[in-house]
Amino acid sequence: LFNHPSDTQLAEQYYHLCLSRNPDHAACHRALAVLLIEEGRSPEAVASLEAWAAARPTDPEPRMELARLCYENSNMLAAENHLIDAISVAPGDPRPLVALGSLREQTGQTSQALANYSRALALDPRQPVVSAKVASLSSGAATGGGTVMASAPAAAGPVR
Repeated sequence: LFNHPSDTQLAEQYYHLCLSRNPDHAACHRALAVLLIEEGRSPEAVASLEAWAAARPTDPEPRMELARLCYENSNMLAAENHLIDAISVAPGDPRPLVALGSLREQTGQTSQALANYSRALALDPRQPVVSAKVASLSSGAATGGGTVMASAPAAAGPVR
């Protein structure tokens, strides 16, 4: 809060302590990565998330966090690749599909976004926000408008 180096060091120690007790604590992995980036230690942040992903080869969560980190640093191609990896390790999980749909919608790839949202909806039809996006993108495609529906602010990252 006050940019004291000792506070930052203590926070990092607590994040590592948390991860030693619960190696799959997604919020802690995320917070540690954000802290490292704020400290100018981006390679360490990425390495930390990549190590988590390597330790959990069938879990999409680390890959989604990598995607989110890339997205927040305006690396859309890397974010897209991490989301595709997340889908490949968990094809039955709609969350990475929704995130990829959101990313593609924001980058103007509306037909691919529609395909991602539709697939996510097929996996879990109880997603009213995704249903609305499918309806909106479908009506835009039907009228030939191809307009991109408003989405979450850029700082929020891909929809999860």
